[in-house]
Amino acid sequence: MANTWLDFLAASGAQLADSRVQHFGQPQAELAAAAEGDVMADLSHLGLLELTGEDTQAFLQGQLTNDIKLLTGSNSEYAGYCTAKGRLLATMLLWKQGDTHYAQLDGGIAPTIMKRLSMFVLRSKVKIADVSTVKVRIGLSGRQAETALSGLFPAIPAQPHQLVVHNEATLLRLPGIVPRFEIVASTDAALALWNQLAVKLKPVGSAVWEWLEIQAAYRKSLRPHRKNSSRRC
Repeated sequence: MANTWLDFLAASGAQLADSRVQHFGQPQAELAAAAEGDVMADLSHLGLLELTGEDTQAFLQGQLTNDIKLLTGSNSEYAGYCTAKGRLLATMLLWKQGDTHYAQLDGGIAPTIMKRLSMFVLRSKVKIADVSTVKVRIGLSGRQAETALSGLFPAIPAQPHQLVVHNEATLLRLPGIVPRFEIVASTDAALALWNQLAVKLKPVGSAVWEWLEIQAAYRKSLRPHRKNSSRRC
């Protein structure tokens, strides 16, 4: 996926650095559009872990802060990953599709968190894979985002943390001052969706999406844990 998708974004005007979309040529205009209008962003800078196996739910229940049993396949939730002493290592967005669980977190710490989680699998029937370059993710924000999506999905999640699945794409509604969504899709599906959405939504860089996350009061961990860290669960 990575080369095909990133090549497509570059051809669409994206300025890339380390496989991360910096902007689409007008960073200040993109930020202004996010504050007042309707935008969409590539989320390849976020890591995505896929967890499978019959013990996955019980495993995550013992590792993360939130009640994993509440994930039904039609919702998502935020959770924290902490040390035994309660120091926060990472925050992540979780959802479930069938028997597969997904954990989205900052891409810079995803390998470290995956390695740490794998240490505790032991004899549990759980497999953890990094699918950050397999699943394309697109963030959308703005009062017209729902209208733009309505022609592409038969149903739109009505409340934050609800999700729907249609063909090769999952649509999650995210918390925010204005409506926000995330699409998780195969490369082929994402290519078509991006082109259709770009008619109504302005493409923006990853920094603008991070600004929108701050506006939505979502705090994420950006760096691997250090012993003197004051972050607590």
